[in-house]
Amino acid sequence: MNIEGIWKKLKNVSENPEISAGREKFLAFCRGCVKIIFAVILCILTLTSMLVTCSVDEYEVVSYSSDRIYVHVLFVAAVLAVLVACRHIWNSMRGSWLEKVFADLTKWINFNSVVIVVHFVLGIFWIVSTQVQTEADQFLCADVAVKQMFPDYNFVDYMPGGYMYNYPYQTGIVFVMMLVFRLCGSFNYLAFQVCNVFAMLLFDISIVKITAYIGMPSAKKVTGVMLVLFWPLVFYTVFVYGNLLGLAFGTAALYFEYRYFKKRRLRDIVISSLMIGLAAMMKTNYLIFLLAMLIFLVLDFIVKVRKRTVFYAIFAVVCYVFGSTGPIALVSMQSGLDIGTGVPKIAFVSMGMRESELAPGWWDDYYHEDLFRDSGYDEILTAEKAKEDIEERLETFKNDPGYAADFYYKKMISQWCEPTFESFWISRYEKGVTLSGIVDNILNRELRGWVTEFLNLYQTFIYGTSLLFVILNRENKNLFLWLPATAVTGGFLFHMVWEAKGQYTFSYFVLLIPYSAIAAVQIMKGADEKICSLLKRKKVK
Repeated sequence: MNIEGIWKKLKNVSENPEISAGREKFLAFCRGCVKIIFAVILCILTLTSMLVTCSVDEYEVVSYSSDRIYVHVLFVAAVLAVLVACRHIWNSMRGSWLEKVFADLTKWINFNSVVIVVHFVLGIFWIVSTQVQTEADQFLCADVAVKQMFPDYNFVDYMPGGYMYNYPYQTGIVFVMMLVFRLCGSFNYLAFQVCNVFAMLLFDISIVKITAYIGMPSAKKVTGVMLVLFWPLVFYTVFVYGNLLGLAFGTAALYFEYRYFKKRRLRDIVISSLMIGLAAMMKTNYLIFLLAMLIFLVLDFIVKVRKRTVFYAIFAVVCYVFGSTGPIALVSMQSGLDIGTGVPKIAFVSMGMRESELAPGWWDDYYHEDLFRDSGYDEILTAEKAKEDIEERLETFKNDPGYAADFYYKKMISQWCEPTFESFWISRYEKGVTLSGIVDNILNRELRGWVTEFLNLYQTFIYGTSLLFVILNRENKNLFLWLPATAVTGGFLFHMVWEAKGQYTFSYFVLLIPYSAIAAVQIMKGADEKICSLLKRKKVK
């Protein structure tokens, strides 16, 4: 039987009434699983965010402090009450001159465009006012990028013992730095930071549009405001690394997948797949985004058998593989070196199970690099030693369950209950200018404390209202509104196993903003309707 025959048979089977009934049950089961797991995670994060706050010092060491739960509860309640009051007051002015003025303004000024302009101005102001330099991995990648620009480069960094030999997955971001430095000059970090600003704007556009696709276009304005209030987005523009660029491309990939689900256009498939490939080129961790995309493509295929959906899934995987391995293959061709996979992935899992000077499961130079070097840079031998270390840690956890629970509890809160997501830590590097009074105040003085406390409360608001979204939409049968939630769930579970850091979970936290915004709008609408109903009853009496 040829492919066309198989395809027709598959479509006929899918249209069978018994198969259709089973399909609906399976989709309902999947929808229920996603909602339950997502709700449990959000419940844990909401509670821990109110109970504990973590902070990161200049050496990236995490500290833990108890929080005041009543302050968080009052803050969330007060914000929601203010939003409800504002909606009620606005609705009471229907037909007034103020509404007409606002309607005229919105004809000429798009609110989301205002958000983009505000973020652009803030981003440019921040990178120009700080001109943060690089250290650690950022500097090492930039240094390799500059070296590769010269024809007599001997690719020593890609040889055993070299930084790129250990971590060849950094080749993608090195290529991006090479492009920026060729155009704008060697070690021109400001030019890269400008790229980060535009990446932030791409993320803004994508996440606002995702809000509409999730099911509530009226919440787009609230999403825009919440993006501006989440200041770490602006702070991250100084980070000369792939975090913000990868987030922008990854979120755009999710947005264009939503567009495909609605319009079934080939161009949305191509753009989405290219975007996830670019995200992989920035950071391979965006595999989590790809897996979320693939899960929903499979579910979409179950709902309706389509050839394009199969093509989409294959093309997205190809683009991801090309984005993550293509630069390595290119360097291998240029240098004539056989570049391996570097430190085995299982070593990251092993590191995620170990104590660290920073926090449980965080980065540990001494373990990671020493293990690879002591194994003679042999990937197989390193993987075997990492497996032995994992078995040893599992035995420790088995013999002391209390310690295991404490270890993973601290690992979780160090990533998810640090409200700045290391955005202040990444700004600690040497500055290219003398800081102005206000910037110095934000980074080093009184305003830093105020900003951190606001973000602490704001973090709880995001977690809490996202949980309310799940509760309020528990009967919603639209399976596809849980696409970002699946990525967040995957990120949460992955970094409980993998190496931990707040800068990693940052990329998943921001995906909660649409859910939080929609929940806020639903609460405003529901509360306003009840208020109006009560007022009408009083008038009747």
